[in-house]
Amino acid sequence: MFREEMGDKPYLQIEVDEQYSAVGIITRIEAFLNSISHRPPAQMPKDFNILDVKMKPANIKFKPDEDKTLVLPDLGYHTWYLENYFEQCGYKKRKTLPDYSREVLMKGRAETNSKEYLPFPVMLGQILTLLEETPKEEQKDLQFLIPFNEGADADGQYARAVRTVLDRKGYEHVDIIAPILETLPVTADDPELLMKALVCGDILYSADPHMRDQCYRSLLPDGSLHEWKDLRRWAKEIGEESTSAKSLGLVGTSASLTSLNEGILEQLEYEGILCRRAPLSEMMLFLWKEASGNKNATEFFQKLEKQLLAIHERLGDRSSFSQDLSGLQKRADEYLSDYSGANGRYRYAKALELGENCSGILMMAPRYENTAMVLNMRGIHDHCQAPVYDLSLDGDFDEAGWEKLRSFLYYCEV
Repeated sequence: MFREEMGDKPYLQIEVDEQYSAVGIITRIEAFLNSISHRPPAQMPKDFNILDVKMKPANIKFKPDEDKTLVLPDLGYHTWYLENYFEQCGYKKRKTLPDYSREVLMKGRAETNSKEYLPFPVMLGQILTLLEETPKEEQKDLQFLIPFNEGADADGQYARAVRTVLDRKGYEHVDIIAPILETLPVTADDPELLMKALVCGDILYSADPHMRDQCYRSLLPDGSLHEWKDLRRWAKEIGEESTSAKSLGLVGTSASLTSLNEGILEQLEYEGILCRRAPLSEMMLFLWKEASGNKNATEFFQKLEKQLLAIHERLGDRSSFSQDLSGLQKRADEYLSDYSGANGRYRYAKALELGENCSGILMMAPRYENTAMVLNMRGIHDHCQAPVYDLSLDGDFDEAGWEKLRSFLYYCEV
C-alpha cells in the first residue's frame, strides 16, 4: 500500500529483526541519501497544501451480494459449516479458496516485497490462482470474503492490501467483502446462526480425527444447521468417546489452528495426542463482548455464553471450552489490559486456562507476528502452569522444526 502511494518517488524500506546490524542499517541509509542527492529536485506547486489529502475510494464492501458467488476463506472444518450458514442466509452461490500449497504460497509472495505474516501471501496466492483459473467473463461474479478486526496488528490490513494487488493486476472488477468481526452481532445476517456454525466446527475438532468425516455428516444430516439442543446432543455423543491421557493445549490465530499449520497438528493427532484447540466460537464471543458497548447486547451474549457452557459440559474431557468466559476476561485484564490486536487478550488468558489441565501449550502464530511477541514480552511463559512452546509458522516447517517440537513433547512427557 505504501508503494502504491509513493508511485515513482524513491523511498527506502528497511526491515529489522533480532539479528539486525546497526552498522548495516546506517550504511543503507547513507547509500539512499547519496542516491537521492543526485536526483533533480521537483518543484513544489504554488498551491501546495500538505493538509489537502486526496481521498481514494478503496472499493471494498462490507456486505456480500446475494446474486454473486461468495468465495470463503479456508478455515479447515469450520468452512463446511460456514458454507451452510451462508446458504441458509440466502447466498446460494459459494466457493472456497484453493487448498494451500507451496505453489500458492510462492505466487502470493511474488507480489510482496517484505516479510509478511504467512496468512497474507497464502490468501493472496489462493485468490490469484482462482482468478487465473476463472474465465474473464465469469470473474465479475466473484466476491472474496476477507473479514478483519479493529486491532492494531497487520491482519486488519489484509483486505486493503489484497485490493491494491488486484487493482494493480487488472482485477478492479472483482469485489472484496471485508466485514468487521467486532460488529458482526449487529451487521451479520442472523449472528446466532453464525455462532452455531462456528460451534459445529469446534465440536468436530473435538472428535477423534478418524471419526470426523462421519461426525460431519451427523452434524448436518439434512444439510442445514439445527437447534442448540441438537448441537448439545452431538457434543454429548462425541464426549462419550475415549480420550488419550496425553493432551496439548493449542492457542493461536484461527488460520494457524485450522488450515495453515502445515499438517503438524494432524500428525500429532494421528500419533494419539489429544489436541485441544482454543474454540473459534469462544474466541469470537470473547471478541464481541470486548468490543460491545451496547447494553442491549448483554442478554444476547449471555444466551450464547450459556449455550457454549452446555456444549463444554457435554464434551467432557474432549472439551477445550471455558467454564467461565468472564473469568477469561478477568485474567486478560490482569496480564494484558488495554491491548487490541489479533485477539491477543483472549489468547493470553486461554493459554493460562488450558495450562491448568494440559501437559503442554503450543502457541501457534505466523512468524514475526507482533501479537505473539507481545504475549512473550508480557511473561506468558512464566505465568502459565504448563510448559509453553512457540510454534512460528512461515511455510518452511522441516525436520529441524520437528526435532525441536519432539524435544518439547518429550520434556512435557506427551
